Amino acid sequence: IQAAYPVAPAFLQERFAALLSEYEGREMVCCLNHGDFTPWNMYIQDGALEVFDWEYASFCNPVGLDRCHFRLQTGIFEKKLSAEQLIERYIRTNEEKDLYRLYLLHICAHYLRRDPRCVESREMKIWMDILNQI
Repeated sequence: IQAAYPVAPAFLQERFAALLSEYEGREMVCCLNHGDFTPWNMYIQDGALEVFDWEYASFCNPVGLDRCHFRLQTGIFEKKLSAEQLIERYIRTNEEKDLYRLYLLHICAHYLRRDPRCVESREMKIWMDILNQI
């Protein structure tokens, strides 16, 4: 993990390792995920929802990651919610905590691969704060 994400904070590296250990051998239901399912990547035309920007789409992500992405990204960027407010709204049950942990580690890894300097970004700080609390 450290070799793959050398710029990742130690806390994040520990969470990656713990998650890999926790999910080793577990079966998961996966499906097509858009990868960036947010209001700014969709519009309605003739009564139908049109979704664009599919460059991050994948068939091998757990069911529910797009919902997590939609909620947290709109919460962070449009509603300006804090980590505590996001947790209070969306992450209540143990099942939700599991899914959001997967999502948060997935999105942190994605952003770190794209730009290691994002460690200091507002959204990365919120994501790591949520991870710390759940």
